[in-house]
Amino acid sequence: AEREKGHRDRADWIRTLKADPERVRSPQGLKPGEFSYDQLYLLHSIREDGVTRDRDWGSAWQQLIPEFGEEVALAYRDAAVAFWRPYMPGLRSEGADTGSTPYALTFAMAGITIAFTEDEGFFAALSDAEVRHALRYFTWELNGFPRWFEPLYRAHPKAGLKAVASELIWELDHSKTDQPTYHVLHDILYHAPWLHADVAPLILQWLQANDMHNADNLRYCLNILSSSGIDSAELGMLAKAKLSGRVDFEQRPRWYALWVDNAPDDAIPALEKELESLGQEDGSTFAQNFVVSLVGDRHGTGNRTGAFKTPAHLKSLYVLMHRYIRTSDDIDRANGKVYSPTRRDNAQDARNQIFNLLSSQPGAETYAAIKALEKDHPEPSYRQWMAKRARERAIADADEPAWDASDIHAFASRFAA
Repeated sequence: AEREKGHRDRADWIRTLKADPERVRSPQGLKPGEFSYDQLYLLHSIREDGVTRDRDWGSAWQQLIPEFGEEVALAYRDAAVAFWRPYMPGLRSEGADTGSTPYALTFAMAGITIAFTEDEGFFAALSDAEVRHALRYFTWELNGFPRWFEPLYRAHPKAGLKAVASELIWELDHSKTDQPTYHVLHDILYHAPWLHADVAPLILQWLQANDMHNADNLRYCLNILSSSGIDSAELGMLAKAKLSGRVDFEQRPRWYALWVDNAPDDAIPALEKELESLGQEDGSTFAQNFVVSLVGDRHGTGNRTGAFKTPAHLKSLYVLMHRYIRTSDDIDRANGKVYSPTRRDNAQDARNQIFNLLSSQPGAETYAAIKALEKDHPEPSYRQWMAKRARERAIADADEPAWDASDIHAFASRFAA
């Protein structure tokens, strides 16, 4: 009986909307930034159509047409497009609580998405004040940033960078050791690589003046810096300065990874001295954290400059990592059982990846480096295998590259009568 009454009430409501779509488009008696129950229930009617993964799900206004008719659907669309301007989204940098998302905010974000999708000149036509207001919404997306954020940023880069900088610096300033913030830093790294070059100077300047005690946020910062195009010498100097100071001991492997990635001539000898001073057990833990930070795990996230990827540097690192990440302690996962990779799993994979980086490079330097491992490898059982790999490298380098059709034609032309 309750279900049937609900169906009757809904049918009556739909009839009143169809009779007067203006009550959706321009509801009476509301203050700026407030939205009506009609608009809320229509918003929910769109959500009921399927699973929602983004906060602009309310922009699919066409889904209302089959049940409510085109006039009501268009009234909803117009109301949403008009709503994002008077609504004021909160910002963490201004002290707002962003732990929950008001439906009014979802309605406003739907309006921006509709306008962006249906009007190619939407962002170009906005006033400076409207641009600043639209940018207040960019941190509210559920996964990454709204689809319209990059076009808006590119149309108004100065205002875009100012808006990003306010939230980014706030997050850096308020990062705590064991409390992830999950504000904009994570999303800039993984969802906005196009933004790295613009925000990298802000992050670099902040790190030069401050210490980041949150391990995840430090990783995000360093990965953004490494992919941003900032001069490798500057990144090397930053890492060296941090390691010369009073940086948290747990973070030293990650700073060494940045240093080795950008200035290996100075960094690798310094790393070797640090490991020697720690002893085998602590040095092993340090080396494991370092090599995963440098090369990455099976999901990536290693440093990116790659100055260490020369035969001589790779050979030195490979030997050093074998001393402290011993094969005798490797974990055998050959039984095929499902497991969650541990730090040790990732470290031995990263150690082996260093040799893969070395052996994949053609040339005499690579051959000489692998040949030297026949004598220098810390694990005697590996030395014969190194001799085999050196021979394979020499054979591969001796082979001429495969001919394509133009090469064959050129060869044949030499003997044409």
